Amino acid sequence: MRKCVKCYAETDEGAQICKECGSDKFFIEGEKTIPCLHCGQANKESQKECLACGHRLR
Repeated sequence: MRKCVKCYAETDEGAQICKECGSDKFFIEGEKTIPCLHCGQANKESQKECLACGHRLR
């Protein structure tokens, strides 16, 4: 199940934006990922830097 990283609303698989807040960043519940606090991109829990923007995750 995909959830919005901003408001945590459940989102359909094919949706490009969140139906609640309009965000385009999602994470899949159950995966071991953490969202980047800078851009919202979901990254693997083991990453030290965001793969999308390079911002430090920890």
